[in-house]
Amino acid sequence: DKLDSGCNLPNGSRSHGPGMLDAYFYQQVLNGLHSGALYALLAFGYVLTNGILHRTNLAYGALFAFCGHTMILTAAFGYQALWLTLAASVAL
Repeated sequence: DKLDSGCNLPNGSRSHGPGMLDAYFYQQVLNGLHSGALYALLAFGYVLTNGILHRTNLAYGALFAFCGHTMILTAAFGYQALWLTLAASVAL
């Protein structure tokens, strides 16, 4: 765990240091900005399609979920067999 990885002091106690929690906080802020940007892009696709066609295309949600699952599988298994990511990206 990131919060439990403090440094051991000679007397047996542990210290996290003042910068460790700050780095964790900034990492969480960047994670939130990244997720918010993805949601904004999805919402922009909905608005653009609805504004031009005047009907809602619900296929964006399925496409977003499919791409998310594909990226998780790529991150989990793609580094072990990197050549599979090229075939997967060409197939999509």
